[in-house]
Amino acid sequence: MRKTKWFFLWGLSALLLAVVTGLTVVMLRWLPAGPGFAVPARADAETYANLALKLAAQRYWSEAEQLNQEALALQPYHPTLHYNQGWLAARQGNWSAALNHFDRALALEPTHRSARLNRAWVYQQLGQAEAARTDLQWCQKHAEGDDSPLERARSQQMLGEHAAAITALTALIAAQPEQFDVYYWRSRSFLAQNQPAEAIADLGHVLEHYPDPALYAERARLYLKQSEPSAAVADFERSLVLKDLPEVRLELARLYLSLGQTERLQQHLQVLDPVQDTVLQVDYTLLQVETLLKQGDLQAAAKALAQALEQMPDQGGLWLLQARLQRQKRQYAAAEQAIQKAAERGYRASRIAAERALLAAQRGQREAARAYLREALKTEPALKKDFQGERLLKSLLD
Repeated sequence: MRKTKWFFLWGLSALLLAVVTGLTVVMLRWLPAGPGFAVPARADAETYANLALKLAAQRYWSEAEQLNQEALALQPYHPTLHYNQGWLAARQGNWSAALNHFDRALALEPTHRSARLNRAWVYQQLGQAEAARTDLQWCQKHAEGDDSPLERARSQQMLGEHAAAITALTALIAAQPEQFDVYYWRSRSFLAQNQPAEAIADLGHVLEHYPDPALYAERARLYLKQSEPSAAVADFERSLVLKDLPEVRLELARLYLSLGQTERLQQHLQVLDPVQDTVLQVDYTLLQVETLLKQGDLQAAAKALAQALEQMPDQGGLWLLQARLQRQKRQYAAAEQAIQKAAERGYRASRIAAERALLAAQRGQREAARAYLREALKTEPALKKDFQGERLLKSLLD
């Protein structure tokens, strides 16, 4: 198998990796589209590795990991195959397996900078800051060759030196404006520096070359933070055309709810029903009940919520919504009990304080409401924007 270097492009699929780092993408073109292409009963390591790349390009991470493992079984001492396996494991959050393969890649090739850089990222996810810093400092010290400017900038990012990283990446873009992966990395530093408009612009450059569903969804969220809901809707829709993910559809449905576009909201709820994943089922139920509450159908909302709580009694978010329902019915004692149940289940303290503020305000307890409001905003300042739409709390924000 040809020796290659995959750079660590979280949020971009492996096809971008192939394009950016010079993998032999020509070898992939003969493969049928879609995840169900035939895998030879017998193949050499290079064939398995390139089939793994094809699957990774379509975001079938676990299937790609299995095929790369077939390549490793044939060439167990190939550092790049271990690196690729580590990258695929990390992409799925399998930190232990990722560390194991990055360690083995570095044991076979101690100067494999990409393996060391990505191992540093995994160490950061595990909270092992000192180990991550050691690897990053090594990468900075040994950066050399054609790819070293990008790797140096990545090391700066991971060390939190985002201003320096932006300067370095901007210089790279000026020299090679066609390298759209560099725009992606600069967007990471712009976000860390709280410059969402610049990050949106950089993601636009990437999406012109590589229409990735995850990147469209990410840009949609940034548009929402910039109070541009129409642009967010368009990007969520583009994401779903490329890959229909229920979590993205839920986000879009919630956006339609906030915009009062009931017909579009209902269309997405119908597509989502039923949701198999437990976490998504909770989000779906929350959205369904919130829709009914907004429509004023308290009876239907109560019925849907009761069924959900019977099936998922440990979900704090459902209990907090029960508190909201009871508050709207002026059942204040029941609302208090529901808030307490949400707190006992470890639900977000800021949201619990916000609901207590709403309950106190509705009961005319303005000083208590202000205290809870301050508590909520201290933990989560971004809630202030949400409170502007709450009639009960708006006067308390002045």
